[in-house]
Amino acid sequence: MSHSHPSSLPWIRGFGFAAFFVGFSVFLATVVSSDYRITADTLDQLAASGTVKEEHREALFTELAPLKDQYYSSVRPFLADIGRKISEANERLAASGGSQIWDYDRGEYLQAFARAAATGTAASHGRLLFWLSLVLGSLGAVVSFLPKIWLAPPGIKNDGVFFSSVRSRGLWGIALGVFLIGFYVALYFFPAYIVPWIRLGDPVSQALRGRPADRWFFYGLMYTVVLLVMAVRMAVHYRHNRYQLVRTASVSFFQLGFAFLIPAVLESLNKPAVDFKNAWPLDYDFFFGWNLDSLTSSGALGWFILLWGIGLAVILVPALAYFFGKRWYCSWV
Repeated sequence: MSHSHPSSLPWIRGFGFAAFFVGFSVFLATVVSSDYRITADTLDQLAASGTVKEEHREALFTELAPLKDQYYSSVRPFLADIGRKISEANERLAASGGSQIWDYDRGEYLQAFARAAATGTAASHGRLLFWLSLVLGSLGAVVSFLPKIWLAPPGIKNDGVFFSSVRSRGLWGIALGVFLIGFYVALYFFPAYIVPWIRLGDPVSQALRGRPADRWFFYGLMYTVVLLVMAVRMAVHYRHNRYQLVRTASVSFFQLGFAFLIPAVLESLNKPAVDFKNAWPLDYDFFFGWNLDSLTSSGALGWFILLWGIGLAVILVPALAYFFGKRWYCSWV
């Protein structure tokens, strides 16, 4: 089958690839673009924000005093010194019978100090980096997909997959796998090391929630952006198949609306941030005590969320699975 198309389309696709490459490169560079310095203003900011618990504040800030105005050119020595001071503060608290700094608090404090003490490009030009990385990279990917409407027939192409370095266990595929696994490991266990990336979500978080991004908002933003970009690719490939187009639109709608925007708006209203389609046991901590306490203390909306969650888990999900099979979830919602 022949396909006539404007001669500029391959160039447009190449421009999209270039924009994606620039955006992704800026994204990678952002994580190492911060310097660090603890000042009196840093400690005042953390005290005012309530990030450091009041029962830990005096001991921790006393131990941190020798580090004031010390300059760090990279995150690793900075976090090593902060971690050492947290341990010393914990010893001070133990000796005086005070409340201990548990591992979870330690991780949160490291992340908070990495954000508050950051200087340099990522801290001072966060909005610009957001546009040059996430926005430019996403638009570049979309622009690279669209010319296929004219350049190729519809349908998934598997040509050359066996010889692809990315898709057939080649070096680029291994590198991509290492990057994605490393990203998740850092997000869950070492978020203080990727605070410059988390900052990239600040413009969207401030607009939706009125506060800086945390790691989970950043992850939700990244997940949503990637899903929407790949939805465009899916629509281009399956433009001849109404079923696939409707299914792709449905998944995009539920991710953008129910999983991302609605929880963010609820947070801005000081209500529990809930993804109304995330059913137990996928939402494994729904029936944990702290979550039940949060819901039952949040008024009528909290009780509605609790009852909705129970009904979703024991009635709606089994019914949908009975009538439509397991494909309804993740394929459509």
